[in-house]
Amino acid sequence: MKKIYSLLPLLLFSVLAIAQSPQSFNYQAIVRDVSGNALVDQAVGVQISILQGSAGGTAVYVERFTPTTNDYGLINIQVGAGAVQSGTFNTIDWANGPYFLKTEIDDTGGTTYTKMGTNKLISVPYALYAETADNLEIDGQTEGDLLYYISNEWKSLPKGIPGQVLAIDPSGEPSWINLLSAPVPVAKSYEVISGQGLKLSGEVDPGRIPTTAHFELSTDESFADVVSTTDTIICGCGNISISSVLEPVPSNGTWYFRLVATNQYGNVNSNILEVVINE
Repeated sequence: MKKIYSLLPLLLFSVLAIAQSPQSFNYQAIVRDVSGNALVDQAVGVQISILQGSAGGTAVYVERFTPTTNDYGLINIQVGAGAVQSGTFNTIDWANGPYFLKTEIDDTGGTTYTKMGTNKLISVPYALYAETADNLEIDGQTEGDLLYYISNEWKSLPKGIPGQVLAIDPSGEPSWINLLSAPVPVAKSYEVISGQGLKLSGEVDPGRIPTTAHFELSTDESFADVVSTTDTIICGCGNISISSVLEPVPSNGTWYFRLVATNQYGNVNSNILEVVINE
């Protein structure tokens, strides 16, 4: 009798291609003898156990198969569709893991099994998991909300708005942040350049998208009648300095100026600064 030397498992969660959540998932493995040669065209006995919590944890489900290897020593079985020895596959709580898959083989096709290994299920067959999640209800949940599992409980995050991205903080909690946003202009200072013009300066955070900005000058704070500089196009993130010169120098008196910035998320006026001209 040949003794089993090695088993190369290949977990294939083919449930991704199935519309409804199936109660099984594919498991493939190459069976080899003590010399490392593949066992070709041979019936083998296989026992699969799903263990909860650790590699030595409680078996929540055990089943058996008698597949025949192909020309390459490959077996292909559906975990969840074998001859059940204990447990119920469709009642496994995949959220309450981790889970491990223990494989045992009898190369004669019988039930005198040799343990071949235990592997952690890194990716729970999520179509199976989704079948449970589909029935979740959380107070205040509305269409489009994001459900997530943290600290042994399900929580709900309201859906974001266009221009936001999902971020995860160090504790694992998700939140929406504004990656793209309306501009933030700030009027900063002015300088009278004698005989030439009035230099106006400010800063704009363009919100990471192309933004136009210009200064407006008026004799009253309502800006009912304004003189405007030419639009400047800026893009980037963080505060970007901008300045323009109005020619010639406006007449003596008290004036007011502001910085106006516009992108697809809004048209925003800055703070208003007073300008005193006495040439």
